[in-house]
Amino acid sequence: MEKLWNKNFILTLVSNGFYAVVFFTLMATVAEYAVTRYHATEAIAGLCVSIFVIGALFARMVSGILLDVAGRRTLLLIGGICCAAGSLLYFAPVGLAGFLAVRTVNGMAWGVVCNLLNIVVIDFIPPGRLGEGIGYYTMGNPIGSGIGPLVGIFLVDHFGNAVQLVFITVISVLPMLLLPMIGVREQRSAAARRIKIRLSDTFEKKAVPISSVTIIMTICFSALPAFMQLYTAERGAAWAAPFYFVTYSAVVVLIRPASGRILDRHGDNPLIFPTMLLFAAGVFVLSVSGHAAMFFVVALLCAVGYGSFFSAFQAIAVKVSPPERSGLAMSTIYSFADTGMGLGPFIWGGVVRGVGYAHTFMIEAAVIVASILIYYGVHGKKYLVHKASKI
Repeated sequence: MEKLWNKNFILTLVSNGFYAVVFFTLMATVAEYAVTRYHATEAIAGLCVSIFVIGALFARMVSGILLDVAGRRTLLLIGGICCAAGSLLYFAPVGLAGFLAVRTVNGMAWGVVCNLLNIVVIDFIPPGRLGEGIGYYTMGNPIGSGIGPLVGIFLVDHFGNAVQLVFITVISVLPMLLLPMIGVREQRSAAARRIKIRLSDTFEKKAVPISSVTIIMTICFSALPAFMQLYTAERGAAWAAPFYFVTYSAVVVLIRPASGRILDRHGDNPLIFPTMLLFAAGVFVLSVSGHAAMFFVVALLCAVGYGSFFSAFQAIAVKVSPPERSGLAMSTIYSFADTGMGLGPFIWGGVVRGVGYAHTFMIEAAVIVASILIYYGVHGKKYLVHKASKI
């Protein structure tokens, strides 16, 4: 069997995990911080969460072009340095407008380094273990979504925001020290010799169909980390929020390797259809949760659901794209995912203001179910035709 756990893969995986902790720590605490510190509305609090991801999306698009000019290694190291430096900007005494600006700048730096990690990791995964390798690599996100909110909420509640910002700065510096050790393979294309920039330098068109489903799913998922702390407080179970994140993280870590192997051995639809339904069920249960214990059920359903099909979508994006554009395919699907994570809190923040949290999650569950049909139209049906042709 081809070796997966090589030095470069491990360093890339660990670095990605640190950046995931940074992202989810801030995502879980920024909305409440904006409400309590700046008296922001739910929509503006959602914008404070979203604008970080919007900055990251812009950076992903630009870095996809600059990497052919500056080179992968150089841009990766610059991104790591800027991300660590950007964390220090949170200590600046600014108003709401300044806070939004800081979030944007920090998001751009984070977006550059994470985009490069997502591109270079494909070079370290054997083709025959693509689904499994991507599954392990993306475990950094669920681990970050468990550790980040738990530590962030604890530090804010017991020591204040200043201590939390020190934690974020430290976690940003650690991967910066690991990045120089990664054996990045340079792959400069013809774009490096052109001044004119084409859309194909930024996106891989064959990855766009599955990415279109990804953006809908991330829009729906984004409300969970963004508003879970506020929602549990409304339900009289504020203590359950950090434990929801830990449960979600632990379950994803346990099931992600298995879901990757299922994808490699049995194909796309047998994994994706049931896990999308489980995600919809989890969000629906969240909308009617009246007891703290139900938040753990929600975490279980969402972890098995979203935690499985999101990594499967990434593997699909790579499989349907030309091998030489596999890194760009990963960049494409992450750009769509970033867009969803950026738009989601702002969109749902406005919905929450109108109908409340419970009805907002009900609407989300309906959107997820409808998205199963979209998945079938853009990829699922083609998969069935392909399987039938082999019979």
